[in-house]
Amino acid sequence: MDLTIVNNDTRILLTTYTKPINLFLYITNDSYQAPAAKKAFIIGRLIDFVRKNSTYELFKSVRADFYKNCCARGHKHSFLVEQLTTINYADRQKYLSPKEKESNKGKILILPNNPLTQNLNINQIFYRAWNELCNENKTLLKRPPMVAWKKARRPGDIVNTHQSKRLCPDHPI
Repeated sequence: MDLTIVNNDTRILLTTYTKPINLFLYITNDSYQAPAAKKAFIIGRLIDFVRKNSTYELFKSVRADFYKNCCARGHKHSFLVEQLTTINYADRQKYLSPKEKESNKGKILILPNNPLTQNLNINQIFYRAWNELCNENKTLLKRPPMVAWKKARRPGDIVNTHQSKRLCPDHPI
């Protein structure tokens, strides 16, 4: 997306520049994209328009053109209006400032998958215990760890791994 920069006497104005050869080949309404992908595309473009247009009037003009082009691609008026009203130019400062990084990213608890644990519902047991711990101690992680299962290694797997790493593959030993 290109910008037009105009030096006004009092301030610098930014607006989205549209190339004359732009065909506006956005996602069509009848594409096989999930509805969430279509919504995310429209909202993402609107956030870009908020960031890249320095006045509400410029933003409103670009948004109107975007609406017209999305209608030409088959999107329904009600769907577009619902998406267009979710992004407000008044929230521009929020979209311009960097996002805070989440300090407590999800951790992964890796458990061995073996015959003893296959019949137990470890996930349910773990999350029940996690919730009890969180009720007692509020300083734990914001999200519980994700439970992942690791296949237990068998002696045959270890032997096969070492055979594939031999220095001289033609040698029998």
